[in-house]
Amino acid sequence: MNLRKAAAGEPCEIRVPNVCRGDPDYTVLAHVRIVGISGAGLKAPDVIAALGCDRCHDLCDGRTPSLEYTYDQRRLMLLEGMARTQARRIEQGYILTKGERESAPPKLSKIVPRRLPSMRVCPKCKSRTTKIFSLGTGKYQCQICNHEYGEGAELLPEAHVSPSTEST
Repeated sequence: MNLRKAAAGEPCEIRVPNVCRGDPDYTVLAHVRIVGISGAGLKAPDVIAALGCDRCHDLCDGRTPSLEYTYDQRRLMLLEGMARTQARRIEQGYILTKGERESAPPKLSKIVPRRLPSMRVCPKCKSRTTKIFSLGTGKYQCQICNHEYGEGAELLPEAHVSPSTEST
């Protein structure tokens, strides 16, 4: 899941008084800059960020000058926004907490072989044949007419059969 793209349409969680736009159409992901995690061309991971409108983001990043808020106040608002964003993402299921698991993928209804069987085309009925592995005989058995064929030249490689002659 791309958390940056998921920010579109979400409410601002930084919520700077007298600055916040309050319009979800302008929400972006505002990354928190922390020494050792970001800087020198490195952006912090997307979970270390807050959902914020463009005005709150610009103010917290220092792109918009402010006489009303000190650096520490702006930083605190950004960190509180990050906490609210993380709580929101946990609630939405984007972030899992320890002990939680994503739903397991559905189990296959059939046993899947470790490798695909060697496929050939039956010269009698022009359908696909599958190598019989369980007997260890090196024989092929047609899936349609159930005839068994040896490893020899009577089987045509699948690549040499035109799609019009192969039955489905």
